[in-house]
Amino acid sequence: MAWLLDDAFPIPFTRLRFGLDALLGLVPGAGDLVSAAFGLTIVVAAARLRVPHVVIALMGIQLAADALLGLVPVAGDVGDVFLKANRRNLELLRRHAHGAAPPRLTDRLVVGAVVAGVLLVPAAGAALLFAAFVWILGHPW
Repeated sequence: MAWLLDDAFPIPFTRLRFGLDALLGLVPGAGDLVSAAFGLTIVVAAARLRVPHVVIALMGIQLAADALLGLVPVAGDVGDVFLKANRRNLELLRRHAHGAAPPRLTDRLVVGAVVAGVLLVPAAGAALLFAAFVWILGHPW
């Protein structure tokens, strides 16, 4: 699945490859959702193979970030060629499947940093919006 979504087709005269993820991303709205649904099969396989929860969370974050980037016109399509979330998730699955390697401190730190970043960005935007409303409503025009 990872190969099909991220690396199935070569770009002539380059070492770059792309997959169905980039092609589905061309369909506005639904394409990114379908691509994320296909990518979830890797995350579900990780859960069935008893991969540690922190690794599954990281896989979900990577998949969600890929889907969110895909919503941005042009940038999402270019991102699909270079940011291979499904391939990364497959590598995480291989590394952690069957208890081969417990999650390391760096795995936990990465998940924590991503979660914190994802939560801080909208919180900072909401705080700035609130400050702007307070300033506008309190400004003596």
